This record gives sequence, structure tokens and C-alpha cells, in this order.
Amino acid sequence: MAPVDCATCGQRVLVEKYSSIHTGIQWPAGEKVRCPYRDVEVNTLQPGSLVQSCSGLTDAVQAAVENGELRESLRPEGLSHVSLHR
Repeated sequence: MAPVDCATCGQRVLVEKYSSIHTGIQWPAGEKVRCPYRDVEVNTLQPGSLVQSCSGLTDAVQAAVENGELRESLRPEGLSHVSLHR
């Protein structure tokens, strides 16, 4: 996992790329999360449908991949973090 800072709010998360379309995000434990989009309810018809990322974080992850700072992992997908599909 590699640290990536959100381009919008500066929140630092740990990121692992499992494939070009699958990204694992680990949010800091025991630290106040400053992302204004994290855990915002996105579907009032289905309570619990929460946002786990924003376009600023997605852009920062993509930039880290393009700059060679983040490469596809050889490890199998873990269970200790939130997974985002892109």
C-alpha cells in the first residue's frame, strides 16, 4: 500500500491497485477523517449506501499510477480495507 493525498481536501489514505479497475483504499484508523464526501449517504431509498471516495481522491490515485508512484499489486485482494471499483 502506498500513501496518496486527495487532490480536493488533502486527506491521506493508503492505496493498493489490484487491477486497472480495482483499487483498495485504507482510511486512517483513530484519526479524524477530513474528507467531506466520505460516508455521505448517497441513496435515501437505500439507507447505508455511502460514498467512500470523491473525484479528488480518484484523480490523485490516477495521477499516482500515471507517475509510476503506484503500481499494480501482486498480492491477492485483502479484506481489511474498503474497495472501490473504477
